[in-house]
Amino acid sequence: MADVRLVVVDLDTAFLTGHSDTHPENLRAMREAQQRGISVCVSTNRGWSAARYIVHKCGFMPFAITSGGAAVIDLETDEPVLRRTMVATAVLPLLYSAWVTGVQTSYVHSTGFTAGFGRGVEDRVLRTDIRNAVIPREDWEEFRAYTDFLRYFRAVRGRTELALMTGLAEQGGELPEKMAQIVDKLDAFNLSHPNGDEVAVVSKRVSKLNALEAICRHEGIDRRNVLVIGGQENDIPMLEWAGEGVAIGDAEECVCQAADRVTVVSRDAGVAKAIYESALGYVFD
Repeated sequence: MADVRLVVVDLDTAFLTGHSDTHPENLRAMREAQQRGISVCVSTNRGWSAARYIVHKCGFMPFAITSGGAAVIDLETDEPVLRRTMVATAVLPLLYSAWVTGVQTSYVHSTGFTAGFGRGVEDRVLRTDIRNAVIPREDWEEFRAYTDFLRYFRAVRGRTELALMTGLAEQGGELPEKMAQIVDKLDAFNLSHPNGDEVAVVSKRVSKLNALEAICRHEGIDRRNVLVIGGQENDIPMLEWAGEGVAIGDAEECVCQAADRVTVVSRDAGVAKAIYESALGYVFD
C-alpha cells in the first residue's frame, strides 16, 4: 500500500484488552507512529462521555470516531466536529418497542452522557460499573439511569446518537421478532452486532466509514494512505474502503473475510503488529 498517513483502530475489540486496559506494546506502536507524523485515530461504539477518559489516557490524536460513527470529536478541544442524532419520531418507537418486547436493557449514547433503562438498571449498578472501568468521579454524573420510561425518553430525545440493546443472548443476539418488525418498517436505522448478545442502532445516515471519510476530507488524506484495524461488524465498510484493512485475530469471521489480512489476537498486541508491519515497515514478533 501507499505510505500510511492515518491509522484508524477500533477501541474495544482491537486496541483494548479489557474495558479500560491495553497491551503496552499497542501504546508503544501508536506513539512511534505519531512521532513519525502518522495520525492515529480511534473508533468506538461508545459515546464520547464513556470514551473520553480512556481515549485521552491512551493518547490518540487528532480525532475520535464515537457512537458508531454518529460523532467525530476533535481531541484538542473535546468538541464534536461532526454529530448526527436520531430524530425523536424514530427514537420513541425504537426505545418503546425495546421496552414492551422484553429487551433487558437499552442504553443511549450521546456526546454529553450515557443513559440506561430496563430491568436491573439502577444508579447503584451503573456507578459500580463506572468504578470498575476506572472512570474519574467527576465524570459519574454523565451516566444516568432511569426506571421511568417517559423520563428516559424525554432525556434522550433529540440527543440519541447510538442506542444499544443488550441481554439478547436467548434470541441469538438478534432483536425480538416484534421489535425487529417495527424497526424494519421504520426504515430509519443501521444495525450492527458488537457481540453475541447486543445490537447497536444508529441513524441510517450514520456509519464509521462516513465519519472516516469526513476526517480524510478535512485532513486531505487519500484513502490509499489509510490503515484501518478493526474487529467489529460495523468496522467492515472501513476495512474494505481503506488502503489496507487489517482484522484483529479474534474478530468474527465476517470481519476477517472483509480485511486484506488478519493480525494476531488483541491480547497478543495485534494492533501493534499491524502498525509496525503496515505503517512503520518492520516485522514485529
